[in-house]
Amino acid sequence: MSNPLLRRTAWLTLALAIAAAPAAGRDLAERIARPERGDTPFGGAKYLAFLDQVGSPLETLARSGEPTLAFAVIEPRDYRLDYRYRRSPDELGMRFAFRADAPRRAPPVRGTVLMLHGLTMDASTQGLWGLALAEDGYRTVLLDLRNHGFSGDGPAGFGTREAADVNALLAHLRAQHRLAEPVILFGTSYGAVTALHAAAADPAGIAGVVAMEPFANAGDSVRGYVQRLKAGDGGWSARAVGWWLRRTLPPAELDAAIARAGASLGLDLDALDTATPLAATQACVLLLHGARDRLVPVASARALARTGHDRLHYAELPDENHYSLPARIDWLRAPLRDWLARVARKDAADCPPLALPPDPLD
Repeated sequence: MSNPLLRRTAWLTLALAIAAAPAAGRDLAERIARPERGDTPFGGAKYLAFLDQVGSPLETLARSGEPTLAFAVIEPRDYRLDYRYRRSPDELGMRFAFRADAPRRAPPVRGTVLMLHGLTMDASTQGLWGLALAEDGYRTVLLDLRNHGFSGDGPAGFGTREAADVNALLAHLRAQHRLAEPVILFGTSYGAVTALHAAAADPAGIAGVVAMEPFANAGDSVRGYVQRLKAGDGGWSARAVGWWLRRTLPPAELDAAIARAGASLGLDLDALDTATPLAATQACVLLLHGARDRLVPVASARALARTGHDRLHYAELPDENHYSLPARIDWLRAPLRDWLARVARKDAADCPPLALPPDPLD
């Protein structure tokens, strides 16, 4: 399976969802509380075909009074993954191929990694990381968060309720004897915040968290994102959205909409700080952020890195942004493999830093 260069348009899903709301704050608040499901390049039928090709059927976990969770488990084996990346100002310059039908050597099982995607995304966006980690010996679980992908609808939690879903799925897999220890959570953006909340709620069961580009505060994250949309930061489509928002969304209305969205969810979004679960977790935490991230500015990660958590290590990648950082499998795979192995061995260093080699594109 191969794929040409992908255009970087995933951000536009949430932008248009917000821009499509009338000026009435009630509609905007509803869209903040429950953004529309995104249309990702590999989602839907393509994701199901991918899972079929790698021999990992889509599974569901039904729970009384809670959204049904859709997930898939990729078993450790050699998928002949060939992944390449190049920089491009307007595209995610990735090419990949794998051979799921080739004779496959099964490496020793080293642990379990549960993958958590970003807002308006779905589990398909982390399928290639799933293959890479499975080749390195990790049973990889791809989860569609509530209100995303093939999972059911339920009140959003900006990481809190989603964390309860994660721990429910881990308990389900543990009861089926399908979890190989140690258990690592690997989250991107909204999924990274979810991972930190899940680790804080399950101190004994989760050994490590890889958190790529988490936001520091839920309310500020929404506020900053909409303000950047209003500024028309980006190409012609972003400028069009910005022009519309500047004429229909007064600044005070955004604050009121965030407050109403939180009230409808039973959450105070402005009080929902990621530093709280970070301080509570006993897991090793590796925080990664791109210095050129304009969706969740790097100041967010720097603030989290200053919390003084002695089990946290922070790595800032100077040339990456919100979308390119998770795509750097070519660069991050080997050092993350070493980091995971050291966490699994519980070295004397206990929670190791990331030994990041020079960027191969440099």
